Amino acid sequence: MKKLLLIFVLVVLITPQVSFAEETTNTAATPPPMQDQMDMKGKKEELMKDLQEKHQAIQTSKEEFKAMKTNLVPTITAERIAMRETFKAKRDEFKQKLATLKDEKKKTIAERVDAKLSAINQKRTDQMSQTLKRIEDALARIESFVGTRYDPGVVAALSEACKEGQIKPGQVKLRRPAKPVLSPQITPITQTNETLSV
Repeated sequence: MKKLLLIFVLVVLITPQVSFAEETTNTAATPPPMQDQMDMKGKKEELMKDLQEKHQAIQTSKEEFKAMKTNLVPTITAERIAMRETFKAKRDEFKQKLATLKDEKKKTIAERVDAKLSAINQKRTDQMSQTLKRIEDALARIESFVGTRYDPGVVAALSEACKEGQIKPGQVKLRRPAKPVLSPQITPITQTNETLSV
């Protein structure tokens, strides 16, 4: 951009000289009088002064541009740093909000799971208590028929197995009753006079 500006200024300044030079080449066949030559020298000097003034103006504008640039650079970097810090603060705030949302979602999920598990546990305990009540009711009914329908020994064995936990809802594991230990009978060996024939 600077080069373009400089080239444009030079072209503008040189163009009148070129046209002036063309006029002098056209009139070179006839030598101008002395006064005209003096006027030409004066015009050349004026053009050179204008060119120098314009060159100085360009130099001063370059220096002003450099000064502006050096003054703007710290403000631009300060603005960039400030923007970077605000973006970082916004990012941190967003992360914090996201973390709280995640925690809230996890909490609601955990509450739902806990509610469902407690409902399942409640159902199971209700079923178990109802089953135990049914077993107790069934044993009471069976015991009411002792002597009329059922043998008292069988009913006593059944109620004892239920109390020991051998009979549970949906599970029966009966142990064999311990056999009474019998003392071995010793039989004496009698000798016989008979011989064995082979």
